[in-house]
This record gives sequence, structure tokens and C-alpha cells, in this order.
Amino acid sequence: REPSGLRSFTTPPGSGGLDGRMVLCCMCGVQITGPSQGARCLQCLQKEVDITAGISRHASVQQCGTCGKWLRASGGGKQWVHAELESRELLAVCLKQVRGITKERQLVNASFLWTEPHSKELRVKLVLQAEVMTGVMVQQTVAIEFRINSLQCPACKKSYTRHTWESSVQVRQRAGHRRTLLNL
Repeated sequence: REPSGLRSFTTPPGSGGLDGRMVLCCMCGVQITGPSQGARCLQCLQKEVDITAGISRHASVQQCGTCGKWLRASGGGKQWVHAELESRELLAVCLKQVRGITKERQLVNASFLWTEPHSKELRVKLVLQAEVMTGVMVQQTVAIEFRINSLQCPACKKSYTRHTWESSVQVRQRAGHRRTLLNL
């Protein structure tokens, strides 16, 4: 009999496991195969390791209050796109604003969580996956809140501004050469 009621189990050879032994999890006592994961089961490992650290929990997105377009910042450029609430296009705009998603922390799934339609907030649930130990993948879920800021797109700014200039200029020259026109 082993001290403190701990027992070790063995499995028949060739039935799985790294070295054919069943051990107990050092945290909760569940049987696991082999001494992998530091003798911890996957549930205890998920509780102990936080792969969502470093992911921004709050972000903001800009929407034109007049036409309803969303600002998508991509690669240094800004582009205004049409997107309905809870659409794939809006989800792509929101995911561009999240900091911390890397090759080590891969995005497995993303979906919208319900919020009031008039609340000026969006909530997105992300499922992230990372390898915490050799051969051990952990998935964790994080909810990110997006604040909707109102901003006018350039087309709406132009339509609401009275002092826009559009002009046509006629230039006349009486010389036979075009050097003076090239200097303009």
C-alpha cells in the first residue's frame, strides 16, 4: 500500500500511453496516461495556464453615423466598407483591432455575443489555441468588448460641407510653344 492513498496503475503493453503507465493528476487525482504535462490532466493545465494574457480585452471601431460604413484600417491605409451588424465583414473589421493574436496563439473561432442594438457596443467571443507544452494544445475562450465611435467618412464630410470647390479653368496662350503651360 502506498502512502496517502495514492495508487499507480499500469496498462497492458501496446494499449496506448507514452510508457504504458497510468498515473494520477497531481492537482485533482484524475487518471492520466504517462507522466506527460508534468503529471497534470488537461483540465488542470487549462486552469493553470492562461493563453489569453496579452490579448486586448477592449478596443474601439469607427462607424460613419450618416451612411453606416465601418472604418477598416489595413496595412497603413484606411478604407470605409459597408457591413451589417453581426456580419462576417464586421467581424473582420473587429478582428483587425484585436492586439495579441500571433502564430503562437492561433485564432480557432470568432463569433458575436448578443448586445443591445442601441448600446454602441459590440462583444466578440474568440476561441484561441496554443501549444503550452510539447504536444499539448490548449484552447481558451475570451470575450472582447468593442466601443463604437461615430466618425464621418470622407464622402459624408464632403456632402455636408458647403464650401467645397469644384472649378474649371481655361488658360489661353498666344505663343507658339508650350513652355509656359508646363510651368503651371
